[in-house]
Amino acid sequence: MKSLSRAFYFKYLVLFLNNKYKKSNMTNNKLDPNLVTGFIDGEGCFRTSLTKSKDRKIGWKLYLSFQIRLHIRDKDLLVEIKYFFNNIGKIYTRKTNVDYVVRSLDEIT
Repeated sequence: MKSLSRAFYFKYLVLFLNNKYKKSNMTNNKLDPNLVTGFIDGEGCFRTSLTKSKDRKIGWKLYLSFQIRLHIRDKDLLVEIKYFFNNIGKIYTRKTNVDYVVRSLDEIT
């Protein structure tokens, strides 16, 4: 039996959520935790970045963040995931993609 591709599952998930969660009542519904876990496993990541900082003793500052990046057409899905996590983090819209980012270490842990 041929296994289905990750892209197929992602497209199915987006279609399912677009049909189930309309914009008018989107924030009143809860996503299934198993669905969110699987989605983040495929699309989410934890990022670290190191930048020079004059106010740090060692001269560097470490930033930690959690991020999901999707195409701009899937912004509603990221909004729903943000609400699933009690509205923590921010959503940043770019030209062709949208990011859900949590930068606060207290919120990540």
